[in-house]
Amino acid sequence: MSATGYSSAQADRAAGRNALMLLRSDLHHPWFGRGIFSTLELPIGGDLPSLLRLVRELNQWELETPELPPFFGAWVVGPRAPMFQTFVPNQLCVPGIVVNLTVWAASRARMVREWLGEEGTRH
Repeated sequence: MSATGYSSAQADRAAGRNALMLLRSDLHHPWFGRGIFSTLELPIGGDLPSLLRLVRELNQWELETPELPPFFGAWVVGPRAPMFQTFVPNQLCVPGIVVNLTVWAASRARMVREWLGEEGTRH
């Protein structure tokens, strides 16, 4: 047992269920100006070719799966892991947009984990 009360195996399993969501409003898009920039990062490792393939498959899967959250954005390979990024210009921000982005990110993270399966990979 660790200091947290979880065994190493429990901590490893829980790590696969984590995601990092960042919301920023201090960035300036060159065409659209200010807005809300949302990033959902899933801690999935791999070499660059496998991450590029995964990101391509995730974007295709999202386009073909109507029960997923709205596909406003795209999956990209980030500096640490695959990320789903969205930018909503201030002109399109409506009351509740931050709540929607947060709920969509949580749902997206859960559904991607289910899509990937226990091993964290499609292959």
